[in-house]
Amino acid sequence: MEWVFGAAGTDWCLKPVAANGQPGFAAYRRVGGGYELHTLQIFTVTAEGISRNSVFQDSEVFASFGLAARLDAQGRVQERPALRDQDDAGV
Repeated sequence: MEWVFGAAGTDWCLKPVAANGQPGFAAYRRVGGGYELHTLQIFTVTAEGISRNSVFQDSEVFASFGLAARLDAQGRVQERPALRDQDDAGV
């Protein structure tokens, strides 16, 4: 992990996920005033402990888990601005 922290810093936000009953997390790294989705990691757990860590860095995989692309500075999903009705927009 030292090389990851050296390359991307030590300020990360982890969100729990599961895939096929296996635990994992979405890792968001600090970028500016918030966090950007970096990887999805799923663990294969056996009686002896974690036997595998499968790491995904693919936007299609992220989308299939419904992961937000960005989090705010407190690690919350950033709200998108509400769309205004055409009447409210003066159209």
